[in-house]
Amino acid sequence: MKAARLLARSFSEAGASIVFAGEAESWRHWPERENLQSIANVELVPLDVSDTQSVEELCGEIGGKVDILVNNARFVRPGGVVDGGNLVFAQKGNGSELSRADAPCSGVWPGDARPRC
Repeated sequence: MKAARLLARSFSEAGASIVFAGEAESWRHWPERENLQSIANVELVPLDVSDTQSVEELCGEIGGKVDILVNNARFVRPGGVVDGGNLVFAQKGNGSELSRADAPCSGVWPGDARPRC
């Protein structure tokens, strides 16, 4: 979440009249929340980018007030399945094991000299 704080501070210091910062779960504590709120002109708003209704509701409220939109939704919440960077465990946990057959147009697997399409 450090990136969100740095972005918000940069926009604020550049003269943005208001910086909306979305948070998916306001009830859950996250380490940078207080730091983000302390930046001038920052307003935390409810936003879960994985939920269409959440996005539509926020667009209805602030859509006309937004000049620049930055999506940096790569925050991994502490305690989540991917906390600690164990994505193999996360893939197995939700049944989405990635195999060679799942990526037929990639050249990223070890030993692949050319893309397969």
